[in-house]
Amino acid sequence: MIIGRSYFYMPFAVYCLIIIFNLYLLINMKKDTFLFRKKNTALFCSLGLLMAGMTLMETSATASESATVNTQAFGVSVSPSRVIFPLNGNGATLTIKNPQNYPMLARTTLVGEDRKSAVPFVATPPLFRLDGNQQSQVRIVRTGGDYPADRESLAWACIQGVPPQAAGEALKDEAKKSTSVSVQVSISTCMKMMLRPESLKQSPEDVGGQVTWHQEGNQLVAKNPTAYYLSLAELKVGGTAVKEPEYLAPQSEKRYSLGAGKGGEVSWKVITDYGGNSREFRASLK
Repeated sequence: MIIGRSYFYMPFAVYCLIIIFNLYLLINMKKDTFLFRKKNTALFCSLGLLMAGMTLMETSATASESATVNTQAFGVSVSPSRVIFPLNGNGATLTIKNPQNYPMLARTTLVGEDRKSAVPFVATPPLFRLDGNQQSQVRIVRTGGDYPADRESLAWACIQGVPPQAAGEALKDEAKKSTSVSVQVSISTCMKMMLRPESLKQSPEDVGGQVTWHQEGNQLVAKNPTAYYLSLAELKVGGTAVKEPEYLAPQSEKRYSLGAGKGGEVSWKVITDYGGNSREFRASLK
């Protein structure tokens, strides 16, 4: 965003020329001549111009410093923090709240594990208005698709806060009346949708300890033999935390970079169906 201003300013080179001219007048003036009076008048005029220009520059700088940036965020809070979607069930419900004290729109988008591809699910309503501190619910239902019956699949539910048109116009009007910039930030919150077949009766915390670990050079290799997506709340190697461990897909392998000489015991926690952390699991590197 750029703030537009209109004010007079004098180039630096002009100021230098005025200063040199003033010095010349001071050096060459003689008090008992008619030329003295003309030079004296020219001196005061040029000094006045110099001071006026400096005053205008100072005024414009002060106006520039007084400009403010007003930021308005449009984001939502969502519960639960993850969706356990029974593939043979009737759907799932999300509670969406506007934590701000001004209105906004909430838009729900459902995508695949890659966060791009379409999925056979619909959210109702897909777009709705939330007043300040108001909450409402979104229903997610399955419309088709074939999914494995022996392991979980993953999709994402993303809810984006959108500035309503009325709020946007009000901010524009306010910006016209003051030297300020109004910035609207639209925030999207994405959560996992665990698509769980009916055959899976356990939960991630029940099977989280089945992950195996071994080291290959400077890499830590994790193998998840289970049928569940295991989201890692914490992962440590030799007491040092691994940054952004993310999740382990069912019956898959994942590699993490390790520093030179790292080794020893591995400890980890998984996120439960309710969004909490499981007990700590431990294993020695092989």
